[in-house]
Amino acid sequence: MPIDWMHFQTSRPIAQLLVAMSPEDAIIFFKKYVSLYTITIVKNLWNP
Repeated sequence: MPIDWMHFQTSRPIAQLLVAMSPEDAIIFFKKYVSLYTITIVKNLWNP
């Protein structure tokens, strides 16, 4: 299955959490969430 690197969707609980946060906290949280997601994907691609 090809990987779509251009689109990203959070789970519903993460989206609800982001909406409940202040904009500043949501930005910080989202950046860390995407970073962790990216690291996990890369690790799984290099170490199947």
